[in-house]
Amino acid sequence: NKNYITYRLLFILKSLCYMKFFLKNELRNLSYNNIRENYAILCQAVSKKSAELFNDRFCEFKNNNLSKNALNPMFHYFFRINGVEYILAGTEKKNPFAVLVLSGSDWIKEFRLLDIKALAKPAGQPEVVLRFLFKKLSDRTEFSIDLIVQIRWSHGKFCGNPEAKIYKSWAYNDLPWCMDILN
Repeated sequence: NKNYITYRLLFILKSLCYMKFFLKNELRNLSYNNIRENYAILCQAVSKKSAELFNDRFCEFKNNNLSKNALNPMFHYFFRINGVEYILAGTEKKNPFAVLVLSGSDWIKEFRLLDIKALAKPAGQPEVVLRFLFKKLSDRTEFSIDLIVQIRWSHGKFCGNPEAKIYKSWAYNDLPWCMDILN
């Protein structure tokens, strides 16, 4: 989805611009004795600002896309939902897994994506948690699943351009729309 890709790129670019602004204006006069402390301040500031930017832009997106299914393409991208049911197999933490993943049309019948929230995460580098909020339609229970976005330099601290990498914090076997077919 072209709008989604544009949205992701804007989020990343705004976060990177804030990092450069912070480095230029805030860390200029700090002593080297407190560099770890100052770097932690930088990381937290970038995490907080990145989460704020995501939430603001995402709110705009939702206001401009009122359909209850407008969020599904973003969700499908991150959680590997396709137009057809399929088997996803691989290893996680050196353990093999194989799951049957619901198709997008079957997923919509069983679940609803309610929202996505970005939260600053205290860490050794700038990190943001993307919290996906869902509802299981059969029993109306709500649950969340997180992705971790690490904002970092591609070639070591302050070298090269900053980049964002997204990591999952869950196993495919634990997703309610994936059925374990090995056990």
